[in-house]
Amino acid sequence: HSKPGAVNSIPGHANSELVSKWLKTDFNFSGVVMSDWDDIKALVFRHQFSSSFQEAASTAVLAGLDMSMVCKKFGTITVKKPHFGPAF
Repeated sequence: HSKPGAVNSIPGHANSELVSKWLKTDFNFSGVVMSDWDDIKALVFRHQFSSSFQEAASTAVLAGLDMSMVCKKFGTITVKKPHFGPAF
């Protein structure tokens, strides 16, 4: 049973296959990928996909999310995003 907003039981805003590979790479989307209302918090409570806000924010950023709508904790969490390729 998959929850709303999930594909193969992975919430869309935590799914690197959908966001990074499909949308940003395969379709060359260069815009901003933003969560829906409080979806980072939903990774913890509704989807039970992450065990903390830190883990939820990290998962979403690493999946390719650029901005979170409304989650007050998102802006205060430091996420270490791995660096790939040459530095700018």
